[in-house]
Amino acid sequence: MNHIHSEFDAHRAVWALWPSSLCNYHDEAVPLQKSFARFVAAVSMHTPVFVSVSENEYERARFIIPKHITMYKIDCDGVYADDLHVHFVYEDGASKVVTGADISCKAASVLNGFNNYHCLNFSEKKLLSHLDFETDGEGTFVVLQSNLNLCGFTLESLRNMFEKFGRVHRIMLIRDTDFPDIHVQSVTDLLRFVGPGIVVLNNVPHEEKNPFYKLLNHVFGMVSGERDSEGREYIVKTIPFGRYEGAGYATYRDRGFKYSVAGSYLNFMITNQSVVVPLIDPENDNQILINMQNSLGALGFDVNGVDAVDLYANGLDFKKLVMPVYR
Repeated sequence: MNHIHSEFDAHRAVWALWPSSLCNYHDEAVPLQKSFARFVAAVSMHTPVFVSVSENEYERARFIIPKHITMYKIDCDGVYADDLHVHFVYEDGASKVVTGADISCKAASVLNGFNNYHCLNFSEKKLLSHLDFETDGEGTFVVLQSNLNLCGFTLESLRNMFEKFGRVHRIMLIRDTDFPDIHVQSVTDLLRFVGPGIVVLNNVPHEEKNPFYKLLNHVFGMVSGERDSEGREYIVKTIPFGRYEGAGYATYRDRGFKYSVAGSYLNFMITNQSVVVPLIDPENDNQILINMQNSLGALGFDVNGVDAVDLYANGLDFKKLVMPVYR
């Protein structure tokens, strides 16, 4: 059956996009690039990783990236996964790439470079470039109200778009616009599917005075008691919400927000039964990893942590740095 891939589907490889020192990063990007190298090394334990890097950064990258990881030269710097606006779908018996309707020339050049090295199968269908969603791959989708508004969709028109790619069982709507003080960057900062009928959420804070209490309680209440397309009640796992300044509690006052969910421990990367978790708060990281291992290790996942403070401090997270390629 045709469907949009969920992240926990089997991966053939992962393309990782080198964070160039030519961009405006702290300390000439050295701490950031070392963190990137540790991240791709962790991913490569379970899945082949190919790093794309420009000609002028190649030698620098080759010195930092572990030698067992293959690197390829591309034409440009500073392009990341959210510039590519790529989704993978299972269509007519094969995994195909669906591109955004209006990706930039630089992003198109990077995709062409990927295609030259490892042939990608492109679909003729398109998704809106800025559409943000999480899916279980079996017809359940989760979207933010703010993203729905940005794309000019109603729930019905969104359903019609998703139905072009396969079955639509349910669209769950996180009403983040009901919390005007909080900016949510992506639905995956609040909710992740890690398997059929298995959802991981940020834990609801114990203190009602916590600015995120009502938002996270709304997400938890939305999922609790729901059932997947096979009629199974969701298994709901929770992990503590991070407090790293710049990730969980960054301010966006210039945009009308007091707080931001711009990154959290939910920004983990799933590849072939492996979960790579961003470590963002030294005081809580060990307990987070224990909780993740208890929750996901029992489901057969190998859980690894990678220091991501330098990534987050420069506005990057795991999702921006990789493009999975599905089997």
